[in-house]
Amino acid sequence: MDSSTEDLPSAASQPSQPAVVLEMPDTIQIKLHLRKGIPRVRCRSLKDLPDPEIFPHNWRQDPFEVLRARIRSRAKGLSGLEWPMDALPYIRPSNSSPQQHYQEVNKDNCDERIAKAWRTEAKRLGDLSKVYVHLFIYLVDANDTKKGITAGKRSSNAIQQTSGSTAVEAASSTGTVAAAVQRMAEATTQEEECATIRVKLNDQWVSLQVSVRSLREALGMPSF
Repeated sequence: MDSSTEDLPSAASQPSQPAVVLEMPDTIQIKLHLRKGIPRVRCRSLKDLPDPEIFPHNWRQDPFEVLRARIRSRAKGLSGLEWPMDALPYIRPSNSSPQQHYQEVNKDNCDERIAKAWRTEAKRLGDLSKVYVHLFIYLVDANDTKKGITAGKRSSNAIQQTSGSTAVEAASSTGTVAAAVQRMAEATTQEEECATIRVKLNDQWVSLQVSVRSLREALGMPSF
């Protein structure tokens, strides 16, 4: 056997190469996509919507609220469409991810999800100058939003009116019940009103309590 062959280390004995971690720059490029519909359920790209817009984002300095404000400023001025005030952007984790796998971005996961999406895209492309983090926002009809607000106000007013009517009815009912209770109490008091009379039994005078009502009835007198 060739001695030179014996000196070569086997493939199993060679140390594994450490995984390369791509250094993410402080400022990255965001590509914002506008869609109409429901996130991760149903949406479509309209011809009259603007093309995806690219803008820089310094993920070290700018918190989620700043990113969200920039997105909102780019979603204004669209005819008949708007981004709801409580809506959040969605991120595409990888180039092959279907929309049902897009992830919601909020203040708690913003940096983590942006960094993961950037590194995934950087590994795929190799050229860091071509790497974009793809964010999506979903627009709704402005008229639907206004109708929702108006309906909410009407519902609130109806509840208040119903509550007011119920309170009045309850107060009236309470007054009626109170009057009935008072009458019953008066009747009960009258029924239980007693008087002491003296009666001679077996040549002895004995004090007895009798019902005034019964006594009046016995004497043929009115009960009042």
